Amino acid sequence: MRKEYGGMGFRHFFGFNLAMLGKQGWKLQTEPDTIVTKIYKAKYFPITDFLGAHLGHNPSFIWRSMFASQVLVRGGQRWRVGNGSSINVWKAPWLRSLENSFVSSPCVHGMENLTVIDLMDSMEARWNWEVINAVFNERDRAEIRKILPSSQEAEDKLIWRLNSKGCYTVKSAYRYAMQTLVNNEEYIVPGEWLRMWRLCIPQRIKVFFVENAKGSPSHPNETSR
Repeated sequence: MRKEYGGMGFRHFFGFNLAMLGKQGWKLQTEPDTIVTKIYKAKYFPITDFLGAHLGHNPSFIWRSMFASQVLVRGGQRWRVGNGSSINVWKAPWLRSLENSFVSSPCVHGMENLTVIDLMDSMEARWNWEVINAVFNERDRAEIRKILPSSQEAEDKLIWRLNSKGCYTVKSAYRYAMQTLVNNEEYIVPGEWLRMWRLCIPQRIKVFFVENAKGSPSHPNETSR
């Protein structure tokens, strides 16, 4: 558990293992031309992508492990809008909101296959606000305004939304797993733990406070006075 939560900085085994597996799952999702992806795709998801795959009959141990990371990859992915031709407006995460990258407006009947390119002016790199205002609610319109439309030549790209560079990192995936996928409330002990770790006292005393945190959650505050 992280030190600011009353732990000693040791990683949660399940959360860290899932983040490591997610790195492989992310490659299956974003690197379709690699030999590894082609092998697994041929066997486990020939007509879809990694996130659309099923566990299958008699799966291997390795595939079973990577399959478990689907929930992590799904939660961390987002499309970077290029020409918009690859992005389904309703089903794909393409908004920049960290809380929810999917549109919240209800799907319009007859427009189920609407793509982001359909929301752009075909002649210029700008949004078609006449269409957007007619289809989306206020929240989605505000999120679309944050996106700068690209030229028709730019390609859409799947990125990792939890990293400023858009690249998958085990660190960001682990943080996301611990915040959303692992019930860690029982491990969190209130207190000014980071201040305690910065104190100029023997390390063994700091460890003693942490080990006794469950029974005495006020130790860090008392020590810092």
